[in-house]
Amino acid sequence: DNVVGYINIFANKSILVTNLGSIQSDIKLNIPGMSQQNAVYSGTVKSDKFDLGALLKIKDLGPITLDAKVTGRSFDPMLAQVNLNANIPQLVYRNYPYQNIHADGLLEKNKFDGKVLVDDPNLALGFYGSLDFSDTLLKINATANLLNSNFKNLLLTKDELTAAGDVDLNWTGTNIDNFLGYVRLYNINVIRNGHHLDLDSIYVRSAVDERNQKLVTIESNALTASVQGNYQLSKLPNSVIYYLSGYLPNYIEAPTTYTPNQNITFNIVTRQVDSLLGILVPSIKGFNDATITGALNTDLQQLSLDAKVPWGEVGNVKMKNISVSGDGNFRLLGLNAEAEKLSIGDSIINGSVSVTTTLGSDSLLFNIATNSPNAYGTATINGRALANGDSLYLTFMQSEFYVGGDKWQIANGSNIIFSDKYLNVNNLSLNSGGQSIVANSESTAASAPINIVIDNLAVGELAKVAGLDNFETDGRINGSVQLIN
Repeated sequence: DNVVGYINIFANKSILVTNLGSIQSDIKLNIPGMSQQNAVYSGTVKSDKFDLGALLKIKDLGPITLDAKVTGRSFDPMLAQVNLNANIPQLVYRNYPYQNIHADGLLEKNKFDGKVLVDDPNLALGFYGSLDFSDTLLKINATANLLNSNFKNLLLTKDELTAAGDVDLNWTGTNIDNFLGYVRLYNINVIRNGHHLDLDSIYVRSAVDERNQKLVTIESNALTASVQGNYQLSKLPNSVIYYLSGYLPNYIEAPTTYTPNQNITFNIVTRQVDSLLGILVPSIKGFNDATITGALNTDLQQLSLDAKVPWGEVGNVKMKNISVSGDGNFRLLGLNAEAEKLSIGDSIINGSVSVTTTLGSDSLLFNIATNSPNAYGTATINGRALANGDSLYLTFMQSEFYVGGDKWQIANGSNIIFSDKYLNVNNLSLNSGGQSIVANSESTAASAPINIVIDNLAVGELAKVAGLDNFETDGRINGSVQLIN
């Protein structure tokens, strides 16, 4: 340390050396009449690769190289004015060394007004605005210009992702639960793995309506959405998990942390959302012009969902004219789903599908009806599934399916147990006229082999299913097969 002057006016030069790095300071201070209200000060602060993350105990934050100038007056928070001009040649975040950061602003009466500029090879950004700490809730009024960014080079994503755009923000609040105001993103240009996001702008607004309920609305050329009610968004995942734990208590554990009552209704109408899905979830396509509405009231134990989708594709599953409706309380959920056309890759399932289920207490009652124009994949399957530990117990009620022109029936009471380590079958009986296939495990032991008895099975129909119908095949198969677990 090197201190020169008097108690009310002095200059100080110092170097602080620690295991985190070094900091140099050169400060001048004048306190007329020893009054903190009239204090005047100026100086510089420098650091070279000082480990700011270790000091602040922020894992993702690394060393900082800093050259800052500070001028100001008064130590009284209501009178203080502090001008900050900082150059940051390097700041490490998530192992990436951001370069050429400049911050310039004025801190006055618990308000900050300034700008931050970043001129990094993989990030060009300008932020201009004000932060108001003078009230209970933080107020932000700012604009930002993202000229370019490369998220993969910034070590933020594994995929190739570049983005540019502008932001207009007017926000009051300290967290996602109490924020009010709006955020507008425009001039958006996002490309992921060569896929361009066709999105002009996004406008998000949060307000309180005449019934003192929070209303969040989203507008864009991809979709419009609204979320209304008395809810806490930060706690919503826990509340949903708590609700779902009533349906599958052995698999979904109820949260041990606070789960407030949620009363929320939502409405989503998609427009051209396919481009957005191509950026966020490339395996999902379509879902344009869809409507999704629903409500959750945990206090009254009410859950409802209604969705209509003209077309959608998930992986190799393609669907057309989908409708889904569901209603439930804390213990039971009834769900109905229909698709005018469903196809799975190149499989024989290619037709309409209807599913009716009731879920509760780890048990699922189901009715699945499919209709395929060529009769392959046409079926009506009824049954009950019960989950317990690592096992799924499947019991069929009277069911039927078609293979070519033959109608096959699954006998009532056929049972299958699926486990991580074994498969157990009890009286699985398939019959079609004089044809039959019956499967049974030799015992209930996990390692018990499965015996299959085949009686009078038509070879010609099997050939058609296998795509060998160009060959003239005929005959019957009789015999037995043993499967070893």
